[in-house]
Amino acid sequence: MAYEKGADGLELDVHVTKDLQPIIYHDLYLNVALQTKNDTKCSRKIPVYDLTYEELQDVQIIHTELIELNSELQHRNGVPLKLFPTLEEVLNALPENFPFELEVKYLETEKDQEDGKFLDVNVYVDTLLKSLIENIGNRKIILMSFSPVIVQLLNRKQKKLPVKIGVCGETRKYPVYKDIRIRTLGRVVGFAESEKILGLSCFCDHIIQNPGVLYEIKKRNLVLSTWGEDDNKKEIRKKQREMGVDVLCFDRLVILTSYFFIEQHFFSPQHT
Repeated sequence: MAYEKGADGLELDVHVTKDLQPIIYHDLYLNVALQTKNDTKCSRKIPVYDLTYEELQDVQIIHTELIELNSELQHRNGVPLKLFPTLEEVLNALPENFPFELEVKYLETEKDQEDGKFLDVNVYVDTLLKSLIENIGNRKIILMSFSPVIVQLLNRKQKKLPVKIGVCGETRKYPVYKDIRIRTLGRVVGFAESEKILGLSCFCDHIIQNPGVLYEIKKRNLVLSTWGEDDNKKEIRKKQREMGVDVLCFDRLVILTSYFFIEQHFFSPQHT
């Protein structure tokens, strides 16, 4: 839909399933509705990585309150929607001249919690990169993750695609992570500079409220993109453009403008 509406680029989220299949899906968890023997309803969160590709294909999206929306959730223009397409299917479906940013999902442990079971990080990254290398063609793709370990491996295991790190920073809207490298924006800036990656993807509130941070980012020759609900507001996007933010990522297709990729900046020789 983004391509059909004239977007300059797209942000996608990729997971690796339990049986090592890279798939496109936004959330880390599925909120699964359950019905008990006495007909009461409850729900349970299941990590995407705990399911195989075939198990995900059996999942249906059902609105438990607005029943009339269920048909629309399952089909578009009479065609069944595939809720969990593979990375290969998406790469082959989009034109090669349509660039995008690929966020690599990986479960970060929250502060004061024990580390949970997860796929081996090297297997996870190797599986993803193998699929990318086999299907990328001449595409221009930026890799991004909120996990410092994933960012380091993506940056060291290949040199063709630029890499960014995501950061929520100090906010009550999102959890505080155990890894101190991503707890504050200042630490993330230092991490990005030391790892010699392209830049960072930041929660837009931090840039609006602390414009001095942008100076520190630019001083280190790092690319900055922002995300968040406020990026859907025209006045917020205008202010950030005036401040010098490189990329604004938002999801209101009705207000799309030319915002996503600055090709000569993002894919200049020092970043490829």
